[in-house]
Amino acid sequence: MLTEAGPASPVPLNAAKTRPIWENRHADPTRELDVTATRETRLGINEQFSISNRRFRDLADSAAFESLAATFPEDKVLWLDRADVDESRLTREQLAWRRHGYVILRGLIPDNLLDEYLALRGKHNVVLGAFGNFSPYCSYDEISAICMYWPLVDLIASLFGALLAPHFNLSACVSTQRGWHQDDYLNPDDTYSWYAATWIAIDDVAEEAGPFEYIPSSHRLPCMRGSLVKELLEPEVRGLDGGKQGGHHWATFAEGFVNRVYDNLIDERRLRRLRFLAKRGDVMIWHGKLLHRGSIPLNPDMPRPALITHYSNPLTRRDIGSDIRAYTNGAPYWFFQRSAPCRTRRFLVGPRGTRKRLQCAPMRRNNPAFQAAGTVLAISGRKMAKWGPDVV
Repeated sequence: MLTEAGPASPVPLNAAKTRPIWENRHADPTRELDVTATRETRLGINEQFSISNRRFRDLADSAAFESLAATFPEDKVLWLDRADVDESRLTREQLAWRRHGYVILRGLIPDNLLDEYLALRGKHNVVLGAFGNFSPYCSYDEISAICMYWPLVDLIASLFGALLAPHFNLSACVSTQRGWHQDDYLNPDDTYSWYAATWIAIDDVAEEAGPFEYIPSSHRLPCMRGSLVKELLEPEVRGLDGGKQGGHHWATFAEGFVNRVYDNLIDERRLRRLRFLAKRGDVMIWHGKLLHRGSIPLNPDMPRPALITHYSNPLTRRDIGSDIRAYTNGAPYWFFQRSAPCRTRRFLVGPRGTRKRLQCAPMRRNNPAFQAAGTVLAISGRKMAKWGPDVV
C-alpha cells in the first residue's frame, strides 16, 4: 500500500479481473441512465417549493461565504485539526490529513473484493445507475466487504482516534455532477466534522468521465452551516429532510445559490483545484470540510466506476438512527431496514485478509470499538490515543 497527499498515478493492475457490466455490448444502460437525472432536472422537482433562478443569483450575490459559515470551537474539532498538535509525531497519513484534508491510498482495495462487487452489479444488471437505496451495504455482502475492509477502517480510525461507522453509499457509476460543497454543511451543526467520506475506484477512471475534483487544504476554511442556509429558504422548504415529503431535501433547493457562493469564493481567492484520476483499487478519504465536487463529464456515455461511502461517529451521532451494529472485527456500522429484503451477511475480510463469520448484534457500550473518548483504543494490535467528545 502506497500513501500520498496528491492525485493517484498509474499502478500495475491485476490482469485477471472481472469484466465490468458496462463493457458488455449486450447490456442496455437505458434504465440506469434514466435514474441518473441531470442536476438541472433534479433542481426543478417540486414546483410549489421551487425558487426562481433570478432569486438564486440574487441570494448568491448578496450572501457572502463568511455570512453562511462558522469557525468550529477548538475543543470540539478533531484532534488533528487542533493548533497544539506535535506534527513530528504524526504518521504520513495523519500529516497529509492535517495539512491537506485528504489522504490517497493507491491500490488499497484488493482485486478479489472489486471482482465480487462487479459481479454483483452484473448479476442485478446495474450498469451505470445506483442500487435501490443509499445504504446497499446493508443488503449485499459484496458492498459491506469493501466499506468495512479492515485496512480502510483502521486508517480512518487513526485519523479520528475513533472507529467511524458507514451510513451512506453513492453507487452510481457516473459523476454526481454536484457543485462545490462541504459535506459537513449537510450535517447537524454539532457534528463539527466528525465525518469522513471515501471515494473507491472500482476500475480505472478516465478524465472524460467527470472525475472527482477537490481543493487541497480547503478544510481549514470556515464551514458553511446548514442552519444559516435554511434561513434563506422558503419556510415550507426548510423542514424537508428527504423522508416523507416525496424524498425531497432542503439542500436540493439550496444548491442553486450555495454552488454560486462557493464558485465566487474559489474565484475570489484563486483556490487551486485538483482532480482524482484514480486507478482500480485506489481510495481517497476526505475531510468533512474539504471543498469538492463531481465534475461534468466530457463524455456522458463514459462510466465513472466508483463506490462512495460516508462515515460518522457512532459515539455521538443519533439523528440518522440508533441501530448501530458491530462486525466481529470491531467495526461499527449503521443498519437500516429497507423495503428490499436484506441478505444475511456471512463473512467479512478480517485484519489479515482472513474471512470471519459476522455477528450482526446491536453494538454495546462495552464493545472495545465503542469506548468513551479519552480512553486508549487498541486497533490492529497497537495502542492509539483516542480523542473526541465525552460520551455519557
